[in-house]
Amino acid sequence: MDVVDERKLRETNEVDIESNAVKTSGETPCTQVIQKDDDADDEESEQSTSLTCRICLMANTKDDDRLISPCHCRGSLELVHINCLERWLDATGRTYCELCLFRFQTTSVLRHSAMASLRIWYRHPFHRRLLFSDILLCVLFIILGFTMTLICVLALEYFVHHKPQTDQQELPQIWTTASMMVFLIIVVVSSILNIFLVMRSQIIPWFRWWRHNRRVKLLIE
Repeated sequence: MDVVDERKLRETNEVDIESNAVKTSGETPCTQVIQKDDDADDEESEQSTSLTCRICLMANTKDDDRLISPCHCRGSLELVHINCLERWLDATGRTYCELCLFRFQTTSVLRHSAMASLRIWYRHPFHRRLLFSDILLCVLFIILGFTMTLICVLALEYFVHHKPQTDQQELPQIWTTASMMVFLIIVVVSSILNIFLVMRSQIIPWFRWWRHNRRVKLLIE
């Protein structure tokens, strides 16, 4: 009986040792993989948090607004978005870095196209009211010029074809016709000139604002 009991104890001990070995051998690779994954995630998170713009403090979110290193600054001040840097240069009026004094290669481009600038210009209430008043003034000039021209043409037709002519009235009729022609020319020219001046008063301020409304464009090699 003692021999049998010792043999059973040995067998149970061997079984326990094998099961413990299997358990330990099965747990070790899994825990190692999990630890490696956690370390990789930590490194990626640290790397992503370190790659931030020094102006907006945001990471690289868009392909067209990537992070660049445009000057000699290093560390947390090294990277910046292209759009953020252009807006900063446009707001400050500088063309160099305020820290390392590196001078950027920049150019100025128009902020808006012609049609977009017209929409923005006449969206302002003052400019819109001025446009309506000038349009009304041009319409009045056109109506007045057309009326005066019609009166002059009818008067010329009357003096030339319908009024009886005599030898004594030949010279005054010539002077009357000439004066009516001069008056007709003055009316037409003054109407065209007034319309031109009204259009000029609308176009020149908008054109100056459009040409001077520029933004800074960063030249990247």
